Amino acid sequence: MDLFELRARIEQTERAILVGVEWTGREGDTYSVQDSMAELAALAETAGVEVVCQVVQRRNRPHAATLIGSGKVDELRVLNEEVNADLYLFDDELSPGQMRNLDKTLDSKVLDRTDVILDIFAQRARTKEAKLQVELAQLEYAIPRLRRAWTHLSRVGGGSGVGGGVGTRGPGRTQLEMDQRLIQRRIKQVRKDLGDMRRQRRVQRSARTKEYTASLVGYTNAGKSSVLNALTGERHVATEDKLFKTLDPTTRQLDIDDGRSLLVTDTVGFIQRLPHRLVAAFRATLEEVLEADLLLHVVDVAHANPVAQIASVNEVLAELEALDIPTLLVLNKVDLLDDAKVLSDIKAEYPDAIPVSSVTGDGMDSLRHELSTRAGEGEQEYEFRLPHERGRLLSYLYEHGQVDDVDYGELEVTVRAHLHPKHIAPLRDYVS
Repeated sequence: MDLFELRARIEQTERAILVGVEWTGREGDTYSVQDSMAELAALAETAGVEVVCQVVQRRNRPHAATLIGSGKVDELRVLNEEVNADLYLFDDELSPGQMRNLDKTLDSKVLDRTDVILDIFAQRARTKEAKLQVELAQLEYAIPRLRRAWTHLSRVGGGSGVGGGVGTRGPGRTQLEMDQRLIQRRIKQVRKDLGDMRRQRRVQRSARTKEYTASLVGYTNAGKSSVLNALTGERHVATEDKLFKTLDPTTRQLDIDDGRSLLVTDTVGFIQRLPHRLVAAFRATLEEVLEADLLLHVVDVAHANPVAQIASVNEVLAELEALDIPTLLVLNKVDLLDDAKVLSDIKAEYPDAIPVSSVTGDGMDSLRHELSTRAGEGEQEYEFRLPHERGRLLSYLYEHGQVDDVDYGELEVTVRAHLHPKHIAPLRDYVS
């Protein structure tokens, strides 16, 4: 980050004790504590942290001061004397007060799920826009946590700075007030820069608004980028078995055998309890979702709990007010599925869902056919009489519609084609 470094930045060699809570008073949770802790371990691994052990406590409600009970806090301190971990990583988001209290009691670095997700996003950010969006989320997260969450500018400039080590309590009151003003000033600048980029992205989108667009959404590591590569027959989108590999939207043109073409965009993956700050900060990027004609919701059906992942993605889509956009469920990784009942159960609830494998290619033809059908909805049949010198309009028809017949006459070219009315403007004068 340009302004400062968060104290919560994770070092590659750190070892962690994972701490979770099984909430007995909550109903309707789609994730079990075991699933959530397994995901936290995967997040930690992605961030470069070695997990040494896990501790889970059953509670009816959170302890106001430390989230978990005081007795469990004492157990953690004793446990760490044995395993010698560098940090405690909590699955639930901690309040600033809880973090301070745990810092003091455990005398070690304390992070939560949000810290780790922000750290991973910071590691993954490549473009200026992605870096600014991550920075905005980190800055807004840091403000109420200044006493324990960041290293001052002097460290960035080469000085020894304050904070950053175990037990550091942060700068003094005067320094904190000055630091808070610096952060607020930086937030204002980052928002302005992102606003400029947002407007530029809208201009870029407006140039392609006449194209039918589909946006890939889904849980992180569901295989969205692999599906995009399999659909287009290209390998321009990087794919790895890692969480949050894609932060920046990637758009590719998909040419279908019937002559139609459409645009498909890959977007950032979602996760359960995705920090609201990240959703807000990445809103400019996620506008690609809001502007789509169709959402391709990619699901990893080989995951232990695909239904919960579907629900988590829908929660983020609801936050983005995108639930009204037509959605097609794409059930990916069927080649890894051991229990066929999982697929049949999901198909029973989502009968239009299309099973695919981005690795073997199974189901991709069905997906392309469905995309062609969706893109063709609303098309009308036209007959055009084009002067020979307006040959570019015939190319336009091939690009934006489905050409059924072409008759080259002596004076003009007669074309019968199916075309969506939104593409008719350049051809209006030639409709017969």
